[in-house]
Parts: sequence; structure tokens; C-alpha cells
Amino acid sequence: GLLRNVVISGSAGHNAAFYSQSSAMTLQIDGATRPACGMGSNSATTGGDGLYVLTQGTAAATLTIGPCQFRGNRGAGMRLLAEDNSDLTVSVTQTDVHHISSQGDEGIVLRNAGNAALTATITQSSFYALPGANIWMGQAPFNASATSLLRVTVANNEDFSQLPGATSPPWVVALSSTVGQVARSRLLFDNGPTLVLSTASEALRISTPHAGTSPAADITLLNNHTDTVESVTAPNSVTISATQAGANLCTNIVGNTFHWDPPSIGGPMLVTQSNGAAFRLERGVSSLADSPSTVLTANNNAQTLNQVLGSLTVVQNGTCLLPSAP
Repeated sequence: GLLRNVVISGSAGHNAAFYSQSSAMTLQIDGATRPACGMGSNSATTGGDGLYVLTQGTAAATLTIGPCQFRGNRGAGMRLLAEDNSDLTVSVTQTDVHHISSQGDEGIVLRNAGNAALTATITQSSFYALPGANIWMGQAPFNASATSLLRVTVANNEDFSQLPGATSPPWVVALSSTVGQVARSRLLFDNGPTLVLSTASEALRISTPHAGTSPAADITLLNNHTDTVESVTAPNSVTISATQAGANLCTNIVGNTFHWDPPSIGGPMLVTQSNGAAFRLERGVSSLADSPSTVLTANNNAQTLNQVLGSLTVVQNGTCLLPSAP
């Protein structure tokens, strides 16, 4: 299907919703310019998301979005969900997801469940003044099997910012799995500018919050820049935590600048391993014999401090997989 140069607004629920259970679906949503395409300003009392897509059963769907605008939706700008045995591939480029007229909770929500595969690429897009996550990604709590796969690339975007007073980070990764199964993720954050106006949250939060789960994630952070307002409630710019016994994180963290705004030495990156979780860190320019803290310091901007809690294992470069890996 094709929605080109179409603007949808004022809906009582979602501005647009697509469901697929067993067939192949291809959907393109774009405009000659960003304002020529849009889904926004739905009902302030009953409105849902700007765009809602749910694949279930054995559906296979490909979704291409942009240039376009998703502004002033009561829920998320886009909520893209893959469940059961379905396969959802998403590309978002040159798209604005904004909070306007007191509406706009979250930006883009990406979630897989069951045996589903979800692949998403978000580039050259802008996220502005959202109280919730600009981009949220993860598995449905306690519901992602060993054959599921979440692959997300967030690269070369224009702007990430929050509504003043927001309590959610702009980037949120919540990793989960079906209990007793290993759910896989491959995530890349590349060349991402983030200005966090909130005084209550970090810029990026990656966590394994669900007891008894065993998510396995390859996470690459390259050349990102975050400016976080200094606050006692947000003492860190970035937090990455592996806290479940079955969790297994492989990380490559290179070329980043994580600090407070105005720029100062502070706003450190906090990485945490506990409860027997596995947490690996590629060595970058360092030696395999170096400590994880030394590796983080050597591979990132001098303004990026770090704090390591628990036991991390320094591993050879190339150990962690990118989303593009087969």
C-alpha cells in the first residue's frame, strides 16, 4: 500500500492502524516534503497513536516511512509491534516526531514478542519535547523466545530532546525474554546527538528489568554525543545494566561524548553487572589485559567519565554482532 502526500489528524483513536496476521504486507508512507505527510493531533481524550502497526501469526510486513511528520499524538508517534511468528521490517527516515499542543507522549515504540523478528532502522529524523521515550525498544515482558530477534539501528539522526521535567530517558532499551529461553537483540546507536532538557533522567538507559529472564544483546555505541543536565536524580548520562542471572550483554562503546550540559567533566557512564549476569566489553584501542574502566576511558572522549560496578570481561574486537549481521 501507499500513502503519499496524505495528512491524517483528529482521529478518536489511532490516526492510522494496520494489522496483518498471515499475509505479506508492504506499506509506504511518505510525502514530497515532511509537512506534506502527517499523522497527528488526534483526540485529547480518546486519541491513541499516530501510526499503529501490529503483525501476528505468520505475517511478513515491510514498512517504509518518510519524509513525514508525527506530531501531537496523544500516545506514541508510532507504535510498531511484532508478535507470534511474524516478521516486521521498518525503515524510518527524514521524519519528525514531536510533542505539540500539550500532546505527544512517546516517539517510536518498537517491541517484539513470542517468536517474532523485528528489524528497524531510524535515520535522519528529529524528536522534540517528548515527555516519554523518544525511542523505546525491547521485548514484551517475559514473552520472547529463543527464535525471536530484535535488530535496531539508530543512526545519523538530527535531534533528540525532552519536555522539561520529563522522567524518561530519550533512549530506552528494556530487554526481556520468556523465562528459560534466550531472546536475542542486536542494537546499534551511531552518531546520535542528544540534548536532554530533563533534570530527572539519563540520556540512555539499557536494562534487564525482569526477574528470571535471559536476554542476550549485542550493543554498539559509536560516536554519540549526549548533554545531560546535572541533577542528583540523574547522576549519570548513560546507564547500562545486566542484573539478571541469565542476562548476557556484549558491548562495543567507542568514540562517544557523554557529559553534563553545560559541558563539564561529569555526567558519567554507569555500567553495572550483578547477580551472575555476563557483561562483555570490546577492547577497542586498549589491551585485553586492561580493566573495563581503562577501556571505557581510552575509547571515548576525555569528558566522558565512567563508573563500573561488578565484573565485566574485556573481549577481542569483533566479538559483538551488529544488527546487519546475518
